[in-house]
Amino acid sequence: MSIKYLDRQELKKRIYGSILIVGGSTQYEGFVDVLEDRIFETIPSNLDVERVEVFANRRDLDPTMVSWKGASVTACLEACDEMWVRSDEWMNYGIRILKERIP
Repeated sequence: MSIKYLDRQELKKRIYGSILIVGGSTQYEGFVDVLEDRIFETIPSNLDVERVEVFANRRDLDPTMVSWKGASVTACLEACDEMWVRSDEWMNYGIRILKERIP
């Protein structure tokens, strides 16, 4: 979901101040600074945001594996069983199946 579609201004400000990024790209030197600057440039002028803060993943986690770990946990949750799309369902319904499965 995009921050710009949120209704509450205070919530938008809080989210802009606490963006978490994960993955191997976080290892590039200066990446976080560039991302903060680019996000700040996209904020509408009528939204009084003092700063954008982007947090890279914790140092004790391997950034190239964080996404895989999260996906493996999600795959094991019973609550996610009904969201899986089988290949035959995809072949029969295409993108429409996503609209039915995901609220």
